[in-house]
Amino acid sequence: MRFGNPAHVPEQNLCKRCQDLNILELLSKDLPWKLTSELNARAQKGTNTFQSLGKTGSTEFWNNCPLCLCLFALTPSPRSPDQDILILTDWSMNRVTGETDTVTDLEGWDQFSKCLLVTLSDDDGSRNLEFSTKIHRGDALCLVQEDDIDHCLAGRVVEPHHVNIEMIKNWLSTCDQLHTSKCHPTWTQELPDLKLVNITTRTIVKPPANPFDYLALSYVWGEVNQQAYQLGSKLAKVPDTIEDAIEFTRQLGKQYLWVDSLCIDQSDDKDKERQILKMQEIYSGAYVTIIALSGTSANDGLPRLNQNKKIFPQLTCRINSKRLVGLMPTLSQQIWRAPWGRRAWTLQEALLSPRCVYISDHQLYFECNGMQACESLNDTNSWPHHLRLSSNIHSQGGWLASKVGDGCLRVPIDNPSHRMERYGSKLTLYSYRSMSHASDGLNAFSGILQFLKTMYTKDFFFGLPIEDFQWGLLWRSQYPPTRRPGFPTWSWAGWEGGLWPAYPFDFTMPHKYPLHIRVWRAAQGGDLTPVFMTPHLDLYKRDPVAKAALQKSEGFEFDLSKYPDAEKDGYLFIEAIMLRFSPDYRQPHDYVPQSGQYATFTCFLGSVRCALRIMSVDSELSEYRGLEKQDFILLARDYTKGLVFHYLLLVNFDGDVARRETVLELIVPASRLDILQECDPIKRRVVLT
Repeated sequence: MRFGNPAHVPEQNLCKRCQDLNILELLSKDLPWKLTSELNARAQKGTNTFQSLGKTGSTEFWNNCPLCLCLFALTPSPRSPDQDILILTDWSMNRVTGETDTVTDLEGWDQFSKCLLVTLSDDDGSRNLEFSTKIHRGDALCLVQEDDIDHCLAGRVVEPHHVNIEMIKNWLSTCDQLHTSKCHPTWTQELPDLKLVNITTRTIVKPPANPFDYLALSYVWGEVNQQAYQLGSKLAKVPDTIEDAIEFTRQLGKQYLWVDSLCIDQSDDKDKERQILKMQEIYSGAYVTIIALSGTSANDGLPRLNQNKKIFPQLTCRINSKRLVGLMPTLSQQIWRAPWGRRAWTLQEALLSPRCVYISDHQLYFECNGMQACESLNDTNSWPHHLRLSSNIHSQGGWLASKVGDGCLRVPIDNPSHRMERYGSKLTLYSYRSMSHASDGLNAFSGILQFLKTMYTKDFFFGLPIEDFQWGLLWRSQYPPTRRPGFPTWSWAGWEGGLWPAYPFDFTMPHKYPLHIRVWRAAQGGDLTPVFMTPHLDLYKRDPVAKAALQKSEGFEFDLSKYPDAEKDGYLFIEAIMLRFSPDYRQPHDYVPQSGQYATFTCFLGSVRCALRIMSVDSELSEYRGLEKQDFILLARDYTKGLVFHYLLLVNFDGDVARRETVLELIVPASRLDILQECDPIKRRVVLT
C-alpha cells in the first residue's frame, strides 16, 4: 500500500462504512475499563461489546478510502475466515511503557491522547477477544498533536527522509536535567584502556586525558568480514552501518565512537578476551548507545542516515479536517521481531548502556532508566516524561517508575531484595537469543553478570548466582532444549532454547524454608571449594525430610583423583536429600498444554492425595513415562495455603556421576508430610556433571 507524506495528506472522502464508524467520536470517549483485567473480563463475555467491522473472510477494504487503508494495515493476520475484526481504543501512554499492563486509575491519566487499535476475535468459536498487553505492540492510529491540543502524548509526523537529530538532543537533554546518576555515563578505572574511533581523523586512538563523551554502537555483524585495526590505524572503507554511526556521532556533536570490530583487535585473541571482560565498563561509560535495530548485517546501514535504506511509511488519513497518523510498532514489538533482538551479544549492550537510541526502519526510539519515548508520539508536554527520576521512583508507591521507566529490557530500581527477579528476567531475555559460536554461551552474558554483581556480591558459577544457587539449579525449559557443548548439564549455559528461572512464592525471602544442601566445586590443586551451604531447619513435625538430614550421608566419599576434568568441566559435588519414587502421569488434574509445562497430575503417596507438576519441558518428558522409580534431588521447598511445594531435580546416574534431566514439583498437604516416607528420603552425595 502507498501512503503519502503525513504532513501533506489531502482531505479525502470516506466510504459509507468508515463514515458510520465515527472514529473521532470514538477517540474522544472515555475508556469503559480502567485495568487490563477489566478489559479481559469484558472480552470473555463475547465480542458483541466491541465495535466490529465484520468477518475476516468477507470484510472488504476499499483502496480509494484512506481510513479503509489504515484499518486494513492495522488488522493482524487472521488464522481463519470466521474471526471478527474488532476496533477499540487505548491510551497512547501504553505505547511507551515497556511490558507493563494497561492501568488508568491514576490521577492525570485522562490527560493522555487515545489511539485506535484493531484486533481479532479468537478462532475457536468462542468469540472471545484475542487480547493481552501484546495488543499494544503493533501499529495504532492517533490524532496528531496539533489536532488534539487538549491532550498530551498525541501523534507526531515521522519525517521519512532524515533523522530528527534535534528530537534526540531534546531526549538526551531531558535525561541530563531530570534523571539521576543511573542515567549518566559511569567512569571506571577500566575506561583509560579503551580504544576509540576519532571520527574527525578517522583514526583508532586512546581516550583523551580530559573528561570526554563517546558513543557506542550495537549492531548485527551478519556474514560481513571486517578488517582488523590496531591503535593508530587509519580507517579504510568500513561497512555502511559503521559509516552511518560515524555520521550520527558527528551530527550529535560528539567526537568519539566505540565499535567492537574497530576498537577490539580482531586478529588478537588475547585482546578480544580482555575486552569481553570489560563490556560492562565500555557500555555503561557511553554517553549514549546507537542501536541498529533493523539491520541484518553490518552492510545494511542506518535508516534515514543511509538514503539507500528503505523505511516503512507512516499510516495517515484526514477525517473532517483532523489528521491521524500511525504510531508504528512499539519498541517492545521491534525488539522481539528485529534481527538485533535475536542476537545474544546485543542484549547486554542495551542493558548495560545508561541510554539507548534505537534506529529502526519504522521510527526512532529512546530508552533510559527514567523514561521511554518514540518518534511518533509527541512527548513535549507529557508530564510523566518531565518528572525527576528521584520523585518518579518514590511517587505512587513506585508506580510511575515501573510505568514510565520500566522499559522493554531494563528496570531502573535495582536492590538486593529484588535480585532474583532481576537475574531471572535478564536470563529469560537472553535465552531466546542465538549466537554463532556455542562457546560464547556465557561470554555473551558476562557483562550482565558483571552488572548483577552489585546485588550478587559472592559472584556466579557457570552463570548461576552463588547466594541463591539452589534456586538457580531449578531453571525451566519452555520446550525441549538443544544441548550446547562445553558446559555442564546442570547450568542453563549448557542448553539452547527459551527458559524461565525458578522463584519462591516470596522472591525477597528465597531461604525462608531451607533444606540440607551442601555444594562444592573442584579447585586448582585438587581441593574442594564450597559453593553453597544452607542450614537444616526442621519446620514441620513428623517430617521425614528433616529426619533424613540428621542421618549420616550415604554414598561414596568425594575423591577428586577420579575426576581429572572436574574443574574444567564444572562438576558439582553435592550432599542433599534425595527422593526416589515413581512419577504418576495417569490422572491429569487440569488441562494439559501442548508443551506439557505446568501440567498438573493427581498422584497418591500411600493413601494421601498429592499433586505432581511438570515445571520444565525437557527431552526426558517429551513423552510421559510409565511408573518406573526415578531419583530426585530435593533442592527447595516452599509453603502456602496448607500445602508444601517440593522442587525436585530429576537426575540420571551413569555409574557414580549424574546428569540433569528435568524439574518437577511435588505438592503435599502440610498436615501429612509424614507420607514423604513413601519416597525413601536419604541424605546422599552426588557428583553432577
